[in-house]
Amino acid sequence: CRNAFLDECRSYNDRETKWDEILEGGLTPQATVMSWRGINGGIEAAKAGHDVIMTPNGDVYFDYYQGDRIYEPLAIGGFLPLERVYRFDPVPEDLTADEAAHIIGAQANLWTEYIKTPEHAEYMLLPRMLALSEVVWSRVDRRDWDSFLERLPNQFRLLGAAGYNYRVPVVIGLDEDVLTLDDIATVELASPIPGAEVRYATDPSAPFRSWGVYGTPFDVNVAAGPVTVVARLVLSSGERGATKSATYSKTTLRPAEQVDAGSVLPGLDYAYHEVEVRSVNQLTDAAVSESGTASDIGFQGVERPEQFGLTFTGFFRAEVDGLYRFTLSSDDGSRFWLANVFRIDNDGLHGTVVQSGVVALAAGLHPIHLRYFQAGGGRSLSLTFSIEGSPVEYPVAGRVFRAR
Repeated sequence: CRNAFLDECRSYNDRETKWDEILEGGLTPQATVMSWRGINGGIEAAKAGHDVIMTPNGDVYFDYYQGDRIYEPLAIGGFLPLERVYRFDPVPEDLTADEAAHIIGAQANLWTEYIKTPEHAEYMLLPRMLALSEVVWSRVDRRDWDSFLERLPNQFRLLGAAGYNYRVPVVIGLDEDVLTLDDIATVELASPIPGAEVRYATDPSAPFRSWGVYGTPFDVNVAAGPVTVVARLVLSSGERGATKSATYSKTTLRPAEQVDAGSVLPGLDYAYHEVEVRSVNQLTDAAVSESGTASDIGFQGVERPEQFGLTFTGFFRAEVDGLYRFTLSSDDGSRFWLANVFRIDNDGLHGTVVQSGVVALAAGLHPIHLRYFQAGGGRSLSLTFSIEGSPVEYPVAGRVFRAR
């Protein structure tokens, strides 16, 4: 077995392993592709008969943040929670069986520009490395997120006994700030680790020893102002998880613009820019190569493969009063504004990243603006919305308008 393994290693050592940029200039027959800018490069290489190592930055770059930046060690950016690593599937569904055979594995990357100590490196790796190990060493039908969480405490005991530093997961229920139109907001928390205790406080400055033990959902009065809830997990061993927080606030409906229905037409104005940028801010003064009307936020079919930008301008129509959640997904950077006061910031060089936010809208038309740029590798762009109380997400198509 050992000799067979060494022979296999030698065969791969004879190959060239290249990051997916090499696809832009052509591949030698023996090249193995590292697909890091999303999965599209890996799909392209596998369809062309090349072996692929899947290492998309949005799923397996362990130098990305794992939680709230105010509570986590400084990192390069991005957001990669433990669950996303576990949900990652290195073999894309749109490959045939023969093409999928070229996906020879997955790899995580931990770049250390912001990591100064071995302990910090271990904190970034563990337990995300455990999650990826189970992904690549288990059949899809054998992967079970709940089972993985149940087994984590035992893994922590083994890691602790060996002297490793690791990150205990955060409490469930404080994933984002919460808006309400009422005076009272309800806080619901949970532990991802069976048997672990949830400790919380409504005063972030309170010492941890005074935090309460969570039992059942509780209400906070937000009539007089925002309330910030902080929480941490405590394992049976006494170890504490990272801090998680969310602010609960009362809001009011943003009034609609006084726009006559006859002065708008369906769709958005879009502008296409053939330009090399690294931030949507650089699109402000970029020359317009083409413009037209878009029915939805997305690609318009005029774009070149790499190095371009898109801007969309118009109105979003809220059919009813309510809290609207907008979800922006892109590879590379994007930014969405509503009436210049509400913004989802998804800017920067990255694989597919999803960001969302909630705003209270009165029925009617509200000005929106979106910018997107594509630098290289995989590309994607979408904007969807949902209304509080409904799990259904809708594209903005049919709800967007432009000035006549």
